[in-house]
Amino acid sequence: GLGDVYKRQGLLATGRVEATSVIMIGGIFLITASQTFDYGGIRSPGYAGLTVVVLLAGLLLGFRGGIIVAIFSIILGLILSFAEMEGFIDRAGTDIQVWPYFLAHVACIIGSLSVLFLAIRNIRLGFVQAELAKSDREQALSELARSEARYRAIVEDQTELINRVTLDGVVTYVNDAYAQLFNSKPEDIIGMSQETFLSDHGLKNIRAVHTELTPEQPITTNEHLMVMQDGAERWLQWQDRLILDDLGEPLEYQGVGRDITGRKQMEEELRASEERYRAVAESALVGIGITSEADEFTYVNPAFAEMLGYTQTELINKPTRNLTTPESYEILVEKTTRRKLGIRETYELELVRKDGVQRIFEVSASPLSDEEAGFQGTIAVLIDVTEQRQAQIDLNRQLEELQVIQ
Repeated sequence: GLGDVYKRQGLLATGRVEATSVIMIGGIFLITASQTFDYGGIRSPGYAGLTVVVLLAGLLLGFRGGIIVAIFSIILGLILSFAEMEGFIDRAGTDIQVWPYFLAHVACIIGSLSVLFLAIRNIRLGFVQAELAKSDREQALSELARSEARYRAIVEDQTELINRVTLDGVVTYVNDAYAQLFNSKPEDIIGMSQETFLSDHGLKNIRAVHTELTPEQPITTNEHLMVMQDGAERWLQWQDRLILDDLGEPLEYQGVGRDITGRKQMEEELRASEERYRAVAESALVGIGITSEADEFTYVNPAFAEMLGYTQTELINKPTRNLTTPESYEILVEKTTRRKLGIRETYELELVRKDGVQRIFEVSASPLSDEEAGFQGTIAVLIDVTEQRQAQIDLNRQLEELQVIQ
């Protein structure tokens, strides 16, 4: 549109508009002065000053405007020159004074028209500028409103709990998820002090977290148990942020949280289950050991440690290679490769006790696997069968001797 053209030509620049106004005022002053003072019947000195007005006006008009003014000046000058020759315009004085008088007419008319044009254009540009400013402001406000609506919709639809409170604990914003945690609506909570709907325990936790936030360390993540007004307990994980103003001073707190009660319950059940199984393993008479993917012990029960003459602590992180004979280690490597394929099996190994005595163990090994990470290690149950194997060897020898006697 016209506004874009003006913008591209730079006609809306404040400096040019002000300069145009100065030229307009100067032109009007020179016209008035030339009409007021009479220099020997020749007004050319006053009118001659308008040539400066015409020149500067042409510069302000730009290339196209300057060409138009030049052409108009030539045409008008020819017309007036013809009028002088035909006697339509009276000569004032001698022939030498005719052309200054003639040029004065030309300068007066062109200067006046230029000033009038500039005045009209200046007014027009003012209206254009005002309309553009109004349009830009309305567009910016409209875009801001749409952007705010989009972000508000995103925040409102979040399953995370979002709230903002002043430094003294007055709620300035909560989303629907936060309000639902207290069986309320956002408008019922906004404007309330946290003291009115949080338990003493929850309020104490929040204040402790907020105390840790500083302009240098404005963000923290924490988990705490919140006791609701009805006595229900909910575990929440929060990321709290200290909001600063333009001067870097604390303004308010923002919290984004999520309910992790289900995860905490699963962790508690898993821990209880682990404790039960650990109690079984700790009291078992057979040796139980767990090794990592790198074949290092991560757990052994008391019976396992006693079988090999070590303490439990001494065996943790010890490689299995340090407990086997060279022949047994080759077997162990082969069996570990099979366990990585998910194979469970029972086999015998010769292990070396801490005192150097070799013992034979029956090993029942199973792979420990994770659906995402794959093979994680081995859990094995060990039974010392040294005496049984020795008894079997003695029995076989006796049978061989009887066969010889017979």
